Amino acid sequence: MVSDLVLTDIRAGYRVLTLNRPDRLNSFSADLHAALMAALIAAEQDKSCRALILTGTGRGFCAGQDLSDGVFTPGETPDLSAPIEKFYNPLVRKLRGIPMPVVCAVNGVAAGCRREPGPCLRYRDRRAVGQVHPGLRQAWPRP
Repeated sequence: MVSDLVLTDIRAGYRVLTLNRPDRLNSFSADLHAALMAALIAAEQDKSCRALILTGTGRGFCAGQDLSDGVFTPGETPDLSAPIEKFYNPLVRKLRGIPMPVVCAVNGVAAGCRREPGPCLRYRDRRAVGQVHPGLRQAWPRP
């Protein structure tokens, strides 16, 4: 799957995966979930890749779920379990199970469903907007 929703920069020994929906503050759509999962699988299969850096383009890391993506119907009580089971749980399982460090370079906003990828990430910029998640192992400021 080739997508411009997740940019992949292959470097010596690691990859930088960049969420690329700056017009929507990198909020998750079904297509972005699929593109990120494909990029994670490709990195996992690359034996020369020993680490991942996950970041976002524009002024925000990720604004959570894109509510205009057809996940919710106006006027109806939303079923939050559907997107969590279909998209977020597999993403969290993949991030937690990937056999390499995943460093998150949080730039700006990390909102909405930030709890979902948060426990999987091993490092976080203390200056980032958002909360420190209980699952985080360490927090290091960038130089």
